[in-house]
Amino acid sequence: MSDLAPVVRHMLLCDDVRPDSNNAENVNIQGHVTRIRSRDQPPFPLRHPSLCVYVVLSGGRGEGEFQIAVREADTDQVVFTSPGYRVAFPTDPLAVVGLIFRVRDCPFPRPGLYVVHLEFNVRSLAQEPLVVR
Repeated sequence: MSDLAPVVRHMLLCDDVRPDSNNAENVNIQGHVTRIRSRDQPPFPLRHPSLCVYVVLSGGRGEGEFQIAVREADTDQVVFTSPGYRVAFPTDPLAVVGLIFRVRDCPFPRPGLYVVHLEFNVRSLAQEPLVVR
């Protein structure tokens, strides 16, 4: 495990991420997400079927474990934790690495502000807010 955390260049919440069929180095981001609205009655608790977290990193050394955690902002209560995802970084510290995490059936107990955290070796590296109504 590496003690040197990578640098997060970008972290996006979206509906989906697909490889670009015309260029292997590119991806297509579909549906940038900043909020989720319930269409169910009664609306809460809400289980959102699918959310993607796309992360672009550089500067990583060795290998380490990534995880996504979704927390309720007001209480810091964890409502979702992904399985760990082990990554071995290239030997070139300038190499750019893209990772896709799929968050399935995330439970949101009530409306409000949530924070999606990218964790590396159990330390938070980046976060994105998500409003749920």
